[in-house]
Amino acid sequence: MTTWREARAKLHAGNPLLKDEYDRLGPRFETLSKLIDARERMKISQSELARRMDVPPNVVSRFESAQHSPRLDTIIAYAHALGYEFKVALKKQPTGAGISSGNAPVTTRRSAAAHAKGAASRRPKLSH
Repeated sequence: MTTWREARAKLHAGNPLLKDEYDRLGPRFETLSKLIDARERMKISQSELARRMDVPPNVVSRFESAQHSPRLDTIIAYAHALGYEFKVALKKQPTGAGISSGNAPVTTRRSAAAHAKGAASRRPKLSH
């Protein structure tokens, strides 16, 4: 059976554009990768993990496919089902990193909506 790490390396070697996109989405994929690696090391099937999380098996399969952005609650439940605590660490980017270096900021629907609402409140009101 091929591990996630082996499959990922094979995909990256065959498609440089995929690797670039993977690097851009690094934090998401790093989180998924660590969780999947932990599950595989523990020799726990997706079905068993789903049972521990009290969700249908397709939830774990969809989570591991990385085709959707998982909810934080799902990430935490996955970690807890494996017996891990989930922690978040913020690390300051090196000077010059970020938007000016070509990396687009991560925008969620909620932050985009809040930004749009704020912009709407700053628009001048038209009188009739």
